[in-house]
Amino acid sequence: MPRGRTFDKASAVDAAIDLFWSRGFAGVSMQDIAEATGVGNGSLYLAFGSKRALFLAAFRAYCERRPHPPTTSSRGTSPRWSTTAPAIRSDAGAF
Repeated sequence: MPRGRTFDKASAVDAAIDLFWSRGFAGVSMQDIAEATGVGNGSLYLAFGSKRALFLAAFRAYCERRPHPPTTSSRGTSPRWSTTAPAIRSDAGAF
């Protein structure tokens, strides 16, 4: 009988947020995340599927925790974020 997951995915996502924030996507490997969490590479891949999927889970969690930016600027026009954020969230939600 296979052993069940023995780590908290939310903790792995939190560690990934910190690593991606400090080093960027290209500067972080799954091995880096494994070392930061104490979780094996295989377990991370089993839980998330890929580095990209883990990044998107981290990005989604980060966005959910941040206050939403204003929808209009002081000049009354929409900032770029209000038009790009939905597209990014849509892509992140696909995983």
